[in-house]
Amino acid sequence: MILRKKRYTSWDNILIPYKCCAFSTVLYILIRIIEYITPTIQIAATALFIEKALSYLSGSSPREELLLPILMLSGIIVYDRICKLLSALCMQYIKNGLRAHFHTAIIQKCANLTYANIESNETWELFQRIDNKPEDRMATGLKSIIELIGMGVQFLGFLGAMMINVWWVPFVVIILSAPIMILGIRGGKKQYEAERETGKYQIQYEYLGKTMTNRDSAMERSLFNYQDRLILQWDKLFKKAKCLQRKVTINTMVRMKVVSLALSLAMFMVDFIILLAVAKGQVSTGMFIALTQASIGIISIMSWEFSDRIKEFATQREFFKDITHFAALPETEGAASEPAPPVPLQYIEFRHVTFRYPNTEDDVIRDLCLKIEPGRHYAIVGRNGSGKTTLTKLLTGLYTDYEGEILINNKSIKNYMASELKSFFAVLFQDFARYHISLRDNIAIGDIKNFGNPDTDQNIEKVLNELDMTDNIQMLPDKINTHLGKLDEKGVDLSGGQWQRLAIARVMLSPAPMYILDEPTAALDPMSESKIYEDFEHISQQKTTLLISHRLGATKTADHILVLDDGHIVQQGSHAMLMQNDGLYKDMYDSQRSWYQ
Repeated sequence: MILRKKRYTSWDNILIPYKCCAFSTVLYILIRIIEYITPTIQIAATALFIEKALSYLSGSSPREELLLPILMLSGIIVYDRICKLLSALCMQYIKNGLRAHFHTAIIQKCANLTYANIESNETWELFQRIDNKPEDRMATGLKSIIELIGMGVQFLGFLGAMMINVWWVPFVVIILSAPIMILGIRGGKKQYEAERETGKYQIQYEYLGKTMTNRDSAMERSLFNYQDRLILQWDKLFKKAKCLQRKVTINTMVRMKVVSLALSLAMFMVDFIILLAVAKGQVSTGMFIALTQASIGIISIMSWEFSDRIKEFATQREFFKDITHFAALPETEGAASEPAPPVPLQYIEFRHVTFRYPNTEDDVIRDLCLKIEPGRHYAIVGRNGSGKTTLTKLLTGLYTDYEGEILINNKSIKNYMASELKSFFAVLFQDFARYHISLRDNIAIGDIKNFGNPDTDQNIEKVLNELDMTDNIQMLPDKINTHLGKLDEKGVDLSGGQWQRLAIARVMLSPAPMYILDEPTAALDPMSESKIYEDFEHISQQKTTLLISHRLGATKTADHILVLDDGHIVQQGSHAMLMQNDGLYKDMYDSQRSWYQ
């Protein structure tokens, strides 16, 4: 597993690619390390060639002695070209492996996160940073650490060759290299911190960009003509983000390049010192030319490549801090487990439950006590913001950070595995999902344990008949197998009411002992709504049901009605009982009475 609860370090720049694509990673590392060894061999080969060439020109040695250094230099050039080709191919394979495995790991992690984390802005800012081409980040991290090691090998080879001739020079070069490393680490850290800051703006301007381009808002854009205003906002946020990033990048680059150029000048001074050593006869002419040629390469590396790799390495360290944080986010226990078989529902009880949303000060649910008995039909009504939907989210385990106890069959819901808890409920929220998959699959996922079974198709047909959807489906191009939505060229989009009927059908297909419907008919006309409730009442005879609706005409047939206000129950009883007493329920019903006449 790539993403697990651990502290990620710089060595994971190598370990993660290895787990995703072992052979290509090992081959890439070997090629690059050997590639950086060759410059040291090249120094010796160049020095040998020059000495033999000078000897030949002076007539003191035969021409044949030039053959070996020429073959060595030619072999180095050919090998260098082959290494570059092979390393590029290996890196492409590594990227493909990272794209497949790392993206999958991120998606799996997100799918298993607790609902509280899914709703958190901090989590999604973190996700945006991690999921922004992670394969490129990881490939860059692998490349930077291997190149730093390779540069170190090359640098040491150069310094070793130099030490043989002028022993004290390498120590001067090492001391002069320290500022680059310090500035590179600081610059990389600041750059990634800037990315964290710009991530907040990025979420906002990307949302505005989608609003201006997606089809869902096209109608309102045309009618309200607000696109110019949104474009101005988008441009402001985009420029603010890029300005912040650019400022950090330029400051870091200027500082590092100034120091790098200073080091380059120092290296030229080293060449001058070696020249003096040649004049004294301490260093041969061939070795001087070879060292000078090598020092030019070292100057190029130290001026640009070394500083850039140091900065990338430091940036990657900050990236791994985010990975560590992301991997440590709590997951729903057993979220990925196979659905548990339905268990008979004995009763549900809320005992003095109090809950407030994260980063808020007011309680949404306050000291709530409630008992739900099996086979009965309950309704929850109340003003907007009274806590109706929140109560459902608590019951289904979407939020667990509450005071008090919620029991199912005399067992705290916190002690159930996620798959066990989910088996008790089939839930339809007002903001239900519209899946751009086939119509059949849209309904079949309501009974995911039996997904694909032949019996499931029969049950789907039964549900569709009871919802009066059969005739409409027969008019679709591929009937029940028609792909819904606009992602497919042959996809068919549905009306809001039709999408809602499909969502209701999902619930009805579920074998769960309890149905929970939160404003299930908000997109339906009154006649369709009435028919839905009649059918639903028939289908759910053997089920425990919990209906949340602001339309009290739909709730009056419930066995027991709960009236919520300001997070606690202020009234409860049957419709007839509640209408006999003055209170919130009677006031709400009377205000809607004309709807039902």
